[in-house]
Amino acid sequence: VCYEVTEDQLKEAQNSHTKKKEAGGSYGTTVHKIAEQWVKRCITENNGLAVPFTEQEQPIQKLVEWSVANKIKFLESEKQFYSKSLFCAGTCDVIFEKDGKKYLGDFKTQKKIWSREPLLQMAGYIYMAEEMGAEQFDGSVILHMPESGEFNEIWSFDRDGDRKGFLAAVELYRTMQDFKLDKVKE
Repeated sequence: VCYEVTEDQLKEAQNSHTKKKEAGGSYGTTVHKIAEQWVKRCITENNGLAVPFTEQEQPIQKLVEWSVANKIKFLESEKQFYSKSLFCAGTCDVIFEKDGKKYLGDFKTQKKIWSREPLLQMAGYIYMAEEMGAEQFDGSVILHMPESGEFNEIWSFDRDGDRKGFLAAVELYRTMQDFKLDKVKE
């Protein structure tokens, strides 16, 4: 069987992953912005404790409910970290207290969390925060808010394992960036 494919169809196929990513990205961008603004309102208006959400903040209703049920006290939003030793940086979505302990949290909106990768990202933030002089964190959590309306918490308390994974990922990334096909000789 031979299929005829036009040049336009090939271009469409070549760019389809970008269109899918951008379509999903608008939901994620919107939810992140709403959550960021709401957390900042909690900090400025109510000493970090949950404030009622507005109609425009409806997409984060379950985050608000979780915050109230767990007596979350938000300390910071969109905290930037860097590491001079690793020459990298990143921005954590939230830092909060729960039951007298301090945690880093990140909002994720993809359909499903498929791997431990987001927790390694959080370990990187903790690594950088501590290098910058922050006191030790008790753990990290991914606050998963997919477009389906679900809400999941994915906690990690494996400080050493996650740190090793993060450092290995940094090393792998750098190794892959250093590899150039034009350097390979037969």
